[in-house]
Amino acid sequence: MDREDADRADATEPHDSEEPSDGNEPQDSTEPSDAIEPENSTEPDGSEERPAQESMSPLISHNFVHGSTVGGSIIQGGRFYGDLYVDQPNEPVAAIASTAPRRPSLCLGRDRELESVLTTASPVCVVVGMGGAGKTTLALEAAYRLHERQGYRGGLLFLDGLGYTDAPKGLAQAASDLLRFLGVRDAPQADAAAVQRLQQRYEDFAAKELPLLLVLDSLGTGFDPAPLLPASPSHRTLITTRDDRIVRDAATIRLPELSAATAAGLLRVELERADPDDPRARESGRLREVAELCGRLPLALSVIAAMLSGNPKWELSTVAAKLATPQRLNVLTPVRSAFELSFAALQKSSDDNDQDAAVLFRRMGCLPAIEFTDRSAAALLDEPDPDRAWVLLERLRTAHLLTPGGHTDRVRFLDLAGEFAATLFEQLPPHRDAEAGNGSSLSQLDVLIRLAESTASSTRADMSTVDSSDDSQAVAEAFHRLTAEHDALWTIAARAAGTAEREPEAPDADSRGRLLAASRTIAVSLVVLRERTGRGRESLAGSRLLLRVTRALDDRRGEFDAFLAMCRGLLAVDARTEAAQCLHEASKLTRQLDGYPTEFMRAFAELACEVGQLAASAKEYQDLLERYRKSDDVEGRLAALHGLGRVAFLRDDLPEAVRRHEQARTLAHRHAFALHAERALNELGKCHARLGDTEHAVQCHLDAKRSAEQRGFPHGAAVSLHHLGDLHRGRGEKSEALECYLKAERLHREAGDSRRADRSAKLIHAIRTGPEQPPAVTEDPPPPVEPPPTASPPKRDPPTVVRSLRAVLVLLAVLIAAQLWSAADGTPSVPWTWWTLIVLLLAMAAARQYTYRFTTIPLSHWAWALDVLAYAAALGYFIRVASTAEQTNAVLGTVVFLVSGAASIYFLTQRRHSH
Repeated sequence: MDREDADRADATEPHDSEEPSDGNEPQDSTEPSDAIEPENSTEPDGSEERPAQESMSPLISHNFVHGSTVGGSIIQGGRFYGDLYVDQPNEPVAAIASTAPRRPSLCLGRDRELESVLTTASPVCVVVGMGGAGKTTLALEAAYRLHERQGYRGGLLFLDGLGYTDAPKGLAQAASDLLRFLGVRDAPQADAAAVQRLQQRYEDFAAKELPLLLVLDSLGTGFDPAPLLPASPSHRTLITTRDDRIVRDAATIRLPELSAATAAGLLRVELERADPDDPRARESGRLREVAELCGRLPLALSVIAAMLSGNPKWELSTVAAKLATPQRLNVLTPVRSAFELSFAALQKSSDDNDQDAAVLFRRMGCLPAIEFTDRSAAALLDEPDPDRAWVLLERLRTAHLLTPGGHTDRVRFLDLAGEFAATLFEQLPPHRDAEAGNGSSLSQLDVLIRLAESTASSTRADMSTVDSSDDSQAVAEAFHRLTAEHDALWTIAARAAGTAEREPEAPDADSRGRLLAASRTIAVSLVVLRERTGRGRESLAGSRLLLRVTRALDDRRGEFDAFLAMCRGLLAVDARTEAAQCLHEASKLTRQLDGYPTEFMRAFAELACEVGQLAASAKEYQDLLERYRKSDDVEGRLAALHGLGRVAFLRDDLPEAVRRHEQARTLAHRHAFALHAERALNELGKCHARLGDTEHAVQCHLDAKRSAEQRGFPHGAAVSLHHLGDLHRGRGEKSEALECYLKAERLHREAGDSRRADRSAKLIHAIRTGPEQPPAVTEDPPPPVEPPPTASPPKRDPPTVVRSLRAVLVLLAVLIAAQLWSAADGTPSVPWTWWTLIVLLLAMAAARQYTYRFTTIPLSHWAWALDVLAYAAALGYFIRVASTAEQTNAVLGTVVFLVSGAASIYFLTQRRHSH
């Protein structure tokens, strides 16, 4: 503190040497008018008041009291209150020796970021990145280069802030360390005094034209380095941190993950430095594999390089096998420690956002491989709020525990950070204790159920918007979300299904059912989305997942739908034999359903059309059309009309094909089924093209394209563009065809249909490099597909066949006993009509599972009718025996009646338990 500050001090402590006996300081008689009357206060023991402070005389004007700190040269002292600091004369200003560690021997893959640090005009530059990204290495290399180029004659200062350790440096300690580096002995311990002294020291060096270069390394979350930054622009500061929020008004350089080639090159260089003849340095493929398993993180790469250098006999394949396990971080211990420190900094922060972000990060570890949006992250919060979730996701991104995803509204884990989050998630309890759980802390199962149900709800809403909304903008946004979140949806559905299959007896009674129901909803949406965008092989995988889920739910109708979806997927990849097998398995399930499902007839008609059985296909489609007309199913009628039109097209009956597709287009327009209208227009375009009416064909395809674009459906527009390209190519218009194919390829890739996009790319290549009339492009044969599974066997539970068989067998045994009893007693035997009735009931019960195949009466009605008939016959016989027979037969009838009643009660109980 200088003299002007001392003169402005308005609150002072006593400093005279005499100690008054009455508690009051003696007044200086020479200047009585300058006395200052301070507020009264007491000693710590409460015995006396503090004396008033006289004004300073010119002889002792360097004395000052500021707060509780006394500074300056002490001429005379009495009683002191607070801390005492004796200010030393200013140390001489001279160039200082560097305090930085030795220069890094290797700095690969950061040329662009390094050049940005060297060329920035800002006096403060912040290098941010996740733990282990190489921030310190880059900052040191930049500091040494700046020191060499620009000659910072004052010196190079390096301060380790220890920001991500158990004992991070505070502001006073950091300022004191810098003062010590600058030659100041006995630095102040208070924050304000130390910072003020540090800034004065900076000014002293600037006045002597000795610019300084500071490196403030590893500043932690919540640390504000602004008081440590020199005010003079002649000095320069480099800062490294994992949190890019701590410094404002500075040039920020972010370190991304290394490229695959750079990461492998870093490993190779490290191996060659240890042994120039190391043969492992020449295994480029293995080096890339190991680098990928290290997450391309410099710290992880240096750990593996040290392990390999210390063990020359270790093969890269061995190291890759160790890193290919879910416990990679057990091998990469320093990397795990870096993540633990970053996570702990959020947990221990006083900011509520930081603490909530740490909780969210742990819960996001349930699915570390997906990209999270505000909607999916909100489901993991205690109080779901998408806006709040996005704030927390941004906080995790600024802490470099997350990185931006493929779209601006999504974030994702880096490789190793995701594995670390997964280990944190596994520390949650597997299940919530129903007695101790209060809802404030979620278990692993709770987190997964929340995420699955939230995803299922949003997916169902988006599919409903795509199917039925008249708002083209809303349809485009919904379709974009579904396409963008496709991989995440698949991962969530598969994880939920797998967890439910592993939890057959979850503590919560409905947990398994909730997981499976959510997984089924997502799987159905994925199958429909993939079918509409032409992703046949992926649709096939979705139908297999749907089959797993419906079997776990014991849902025969859902299993039947999954088989039909699988059949469509197999047809899409030209696996006709497997599609026929799949349809055969679906036919087995029709015996367990109510009636003969029309979906089966549609799949059979489609399969017959694909394998060339056009007559059978036409008959099935015609029957379907009649059924759908009777049931007033518009969408079913559209499907049947499309099928009839395709059969006619394959038969080369083009007028009939045009008539059927015109009917489909008219019906679709009348009921606002835009998707079916576009399909009918494209089919009409193909028919008119074959008829030679190319102008009409072009108009049909253009109308279909415009409709798809208005709906925000890129796949539909791509299909129409591809047809237009075929027309232009057939007419020899290469430039127009090329333009259509280029647009179709882009839209197919946007919709995720890589197969059709690749076909468009081949046509583009053929047009650009081939003759005037490019040859037809042949597609590669499809890869083999897995054979379809077998259908589930019929249920053999008491409410169905077994119960009826038991009832009839009990009745048969009772009648045999009655026959033997009456024969021994010499009374008339049981009439043959009763035996005929029993045999008939037995035969009907045995054939019961087949009878409803030929009727539309539901199975439950057949069961009720057979039971009523059987028990009515038995009770009628018992009443007849009891009323007309002699005493012996009367007793027998009563016994038989009681046995029959007991049997009836038993079977009714079995039915109730089965339901």
